[in-house]
Amino acid sequence: MGDTRFIGCYAGEYGDPVWFGRDQPAVELTHSHIGRTDAADEVNSQWPPAVAAAAWQAVIGDNTERYDAAVELGASAYPQAGPFLARLLRDPEWDVRAVVVRALAALRNGGFPDGDEAIVRAVVETLGDENSLVSMHATNFVRAVNPSRELLTQAIQLVYADDPDLVVTGLRVVVALSRADDPYGAVAATFDGGSLLHLLQSPVADVRAEYLHALGAADQNVAEAWEIGLRDELPDVRARALSAMRLLDDPPPARIVEPLVTDPAEGVRIEALFTLGQLGDYDPAVISVALKDPSEQVRQYTAMLLQATD
Repeated sequence: MGDTRFIGCYAGEYGDPVWFGRDQPAVELTHSHIGRTDAADEVNSQWPPAVAAAAWQAVIGDNTERYDAAVELGASAYPQAGPFLARLLRDPEWDVRAVVVRALAALRNGGFPDGDEAIVRAVVETLGDENSLVSMHATNFVRAVNPSRELLTQAIQLVYADDPDLVVTGLRVVVALSRADDPYGAVAATFDGGSLLHLLQSPVADVRAEYLHALGAADQNVAEAWEIGLRDELPDVRARALSAMRLLDDPPPARIVEPLVTDPAEGVRIEALFTLGQLGDYDPAVISVALKDPSEQVRQYTAMLLQATD
């Protein structure tokens, strides 16, 4: 990238060419070429000044300035800015990504004149954003747009990718769509949790945790997955297995959870007690050992569970 120049990208009359000064001092963008008319017409590189100024700020601004620029673009009633805005769905800051989804929803108004399907696909994949607020706004967008089952299926199929980051995104898409009552039945038709059991062998903790979460959200009780997940080396993954089990309509028996009331991690012990409270049919004699737990919260929850059996 050291000597790369982007031609026909974004700069134009709004100041000097953009320099990627902090990271790539030799990289510049020159020659504005944003926006166009119908294919039969000549290229039109002129956006309304206020829209172009906001887009410029979204390129060079800090976090707050990029956020404000996305808000302005969303309020511009200029849907030709949609493809540009969609690029900001990969912004490093979650608050910018969240407001970009809202801006795209405001701009779309029946469809973007250029790249509508690609933009909708990008927002569908944003269902898998690591930030729950971004995912929530993407869910609202999906409900309003009502995308095709094919687009939803393509996003879910990221779970079969080789790249762990894409797998995590796909698993989070499964979770978000399941929470939205699985439009078009895309999750039910595409996500087979049992065939993905190998994901619990991934060296990437997020893959293991999100796989367990997706099983719970999709209401797929894969017995071997819970047994493996509850033995994971990381407390966060064991805790995710427990919270995911509570999402199932027909969860596993309490006996596989009972050993975790003595887990080394306090958070896991608390999750185990929550889960046992939901599952019921636990052995009071087994969990009574937690009355001597060093954690006051664990002792309190244990006492509540034992009282419920009296």
